[in-house]
Amino acid sequence: MEKLNSQLTKLRKIGVFGGAFDPIHLGHLLPVKELQDKYRLDHVVFVPTGIPNSTKNIIATSEQRLQMLTMALEDYDFKIDTREITTDKTSYTFDTITSIKNDYKNTEIYLIIGFDTLLSLSKWRKYMELLDVCNILVTRRENMELDKAFDLLPAQLSNKITDDYSVSKAKSYGNIILENTKQYDIASSDIRLRLKEGRDISGLVNKGLEQWLVTSKIY
Repeated sequence: MEKLNSQLTKLRKIGVFGGAFDPIHLGHLLPVKELQDKYRLDHVVFVPTGIPNSTKNIIATSEQRLQMLTMALEDYDFKIDTREITTDKTSYTFDTITSIKNDYKNTEIYLIIGFDTLLSLSKWRKYMELLDVCNILVTRRENMELDKAFDLLPAQLSNKITDDYSVSKAKSYGNIILENTKQYDIASSDIRLRLKEGRDISGLVNKGLEQWLVTSKIY
């Protein structure tokens, strides 16, 4: 559960995937695994949100979310980065990515987000500066309405959007790359509701985490 160690400074590509993970589920893990394989990311780090910069209500404690991440990531070549939950500052993606980039100067950073997150990107703090320090990989379905992204995003962002995988090989930042990853109809809010009502959550999280969630009664 520690930050990436110094040996990763020799690696070429790091994927960064942040979120509340309240709880983490297969809808988070499987698309990220697809991107790790396609882009040959040397490492992918999951960054649990510390103090959110919105009104989002996180139910599980930081310690509980770390425990859930540890169990969920056992079968994957993913790491956990705790820098957001070990600070008393509000979490902003730009600050987190900049911090990771400063720690590992010889790496290329790929921020991984979902399509819905892309639609709200222009509301983020320093969203254009973010594109100066990373590329953004967007998980989406084949049939998602791309026009929606162009309609809702300012031109300075929509002009950065591409589905051309080859731009990632140019060793430059500032690309928003749309990927046709498989999508899963899974939401943390639905899992919490199912657990609260005593309903089945099999197939939504991995087996070890499923049993722990059922018995821990967090939700």
